[in-house]
Amino acid sequence: MAHFGNLLIQNLNFINENYMTHLEALVFLVSYLCHDIDIDHRGSNNAFQTKRSTILASLCSSEGSVMERHHFAQTMCILNKEGCNIFENVNSDYFSICVEINVG
Repeated sequence: MAHFGNLLIQNLNFINENYMTHLEALVFLVSYLCHDIDIDHRGSNNAFQTKRSTILASLCSSEGSVMERHHFAQTMCILNKEGCNIFENVNSDYFSICVEINVG
């Protein structure tokens, strides 16, 4: 998915055509990486998690897709580790907007 996101940015000239800034493109790519994250992949899909009423589903399904919410939470955990937050110098208001867009 991250490779596809990169291809979108490059081939559709998202930055050069002013559809997004460089920082927005970075957030876009990180959101694709978030989708690809495999730290704690359960080997199942959203429907399985929900149908089986798993603990993960009870934690993540109230706000959307179980696995996507789980991967987002894992990504935020990584970003909150010391030395891992590539957005640490981004204005906090702008960062909040970027997170809301990805969660939305």
